[in-house]
Amino acid sequence: MMGRLVGIARVTELGAPIEEMTSASISLERGIAGDARGAKKGRQVTVLFREGWEDACRDLGVELPWVTRRANLLLAHL
Repeated sequence: MMGRLVGIARVTELGAPIEEMTSASISLERGIAGDARGAKKGRQVTVLFREGWEDACRDLGVELPWVTRRANLLLAHL
């Protein structure tokens, strides 16, 4: 499934507030530069599709910002 990148976020240390970014350096080895979990083996980034997040919020009857999920990349279906 293809998507368009619409959001980027990271945490600089575990438990810290997540910060949204307008751009980032991303690699296969380290994930998002400066992200606390990027160096963890087997987990460089978490991807969330906007439509899935909106569906989940609608099912729960709440409207929450996507960063509540603490994902790194927000994609929108093409």
